[in-house]
Parts: sequence; structure tokens; C-alpha cells
Amino acid sequence: MFLPSKEKPFYYCLKVMQYMHYYPFAEDLNDLEKFWKVALLIRIITCFPTFECLLHLIMSIKNKIPIDYPADIVIIISGFNALIVCNMFQIVNKDYSKLFFDLHENTEFGVPPRMAYTIKQLQCLSYEKQNFSVYYIPPSAMVMLILWEAKQIIILKMCHLKQLLREVFTIDSEGLRRQRLRFCIKYHQEILRVAKDLSDIYKKVLWHTFICGALIGCSLFQTFRHKPVGSFLLLVGYICAIFINCTAGQNLEDEVIQ
Repeated sequence: MFLPSKEKPFYYCLKVMQYMHYYPFAEDLNDLEKFWKVALLIRIITCFPTFECLLHLIMSIKNKIPIDYPADIVIIISGFNALIVCNMFQIVNKDYSKLFFDLHENTEFGVPPRMAYTIKQLQCLSYEKQNFSVYYIPPSAMVMLILWEAKQIIILKMCHLKQLLREVFTIDSEGLRRQRLRFCIKYHQEILRVAKDLSDIYKKVLWHTFICGALIGCSLFQTFRHKPVGSFLLLVGYICAIFINCTAGQNLEDEVIQ
């Protein structure tokens, strides 16, 4: 398994997922059965608020009690959406680990310029002081931030490849030029493979996000009348999540076109 460290990408995101038992610590790898049991217990506890709202909505409809139905619907949909995102992340942990290794592995093709600086910038979303980390972003948002970090690293690799390609045509030796061109083609194939792996993973994790976003948007329109502040904050959160998802793909497409 890919284990986070400050010198590697995804450090703070994976730390949050580890503390919430969505991703194993190093010591958990020796007893995965215990890890999954603790993770299941945490999942059951965190499900209570969502199921409480679901039960409240069902009983209110059954007993014909007038309540603010859209408010319950928003909480139920958003709660299940977060649960699905985080649980799918845990289910495909091995796929994520392989992706992290592929993105961090630079021995064959070299380290892209500004890699260390970019990793440091991406880690500014949380801070660590005296070996105690304080986080302000929930696990479901961390899954989206992992997508953002992965996209940034792929773009760095693409920029590195373009730089190498430009250097190829400045080489006078035909034999060396062919050798470097073959290297660039191999590098290009590797970037395509990693990008496809990233796309495949997030198809499994985020396949439902846009449906949930549409339902939440419609329901929030109704709840704005009674709970404007809470509705606004929840709406902003989902807009940001969808924005990160779409922007990540668009930036990659723009880099390919360039």
C-alpha cells in the first residue's frame, strides 16, 4: 500500500482518510481484519444522522404531520452521497494505492520541474504543528481534493514531456534523437495509462454525484425560504465539489490540446 509522508503527494488528504479509517495506517496492514471491523463500526455510527432523518421523514409522511419535507430530503440525499463517496474510496483502496504509486514514481522518466513546489502548495489546505494535525475539511471533500492533486501531477508530467520533446529536435545526432524520441513516446503512453486509471477510479466513486447534486439543488430551492444560511452553505459545498470535478477534467483536456 502507498503510505503517506510529507515528501509525497496526497499527504494531508490521506492522513484525514486514515484517521477516519477509510485508508489503512502502516500498522493496520498487519491486521486488515481488525482494520475493517473498526471501519465498519465507525461507518455504522456515522450513518445514524442520515438514517434518523430518513426515519423522521417516513414517520411524518405516514402520520401526515406537516413538516419541512425538502429539508429532510436534502439531509438524506447529501448524507447518503457522502457515505457512498467515502465508502467507495475505501472499497477501491488498492486501486487508489496503485494510482498513488504511479503518480509518485519518477525514477524511469525523471522528476518533472516544480514537482516539490507543487506538492507543497497542494498540501497548504491543512497544517501540522508539533506532530498534531488540525483538519477543517471532511473526508468526502478530501476524495475530491485527491482528484485535484492527481490532475495537477499529471499536468506536470505532461509539461515535462513537452519540454523533453522540444529538446529532442535540438539534438544533432540522429541516433540519439531517435533514442530520445522513443523515450518520449514511452513517457506519453505512461501518462495516458495513468490518466485512464484516474478516470476509471473516479467513475466508480463519483458516478452518482451529478444526480445527487441535481436533487439537492432542487430541494435546497425550497429550503431557502426557512433555512437560508444552512441551505446556502450546503449548496456552496456541492457546487465546489462539482466544480473541482469538472475543472480537473477540463484542465487536462486543455493541456492535451496545447
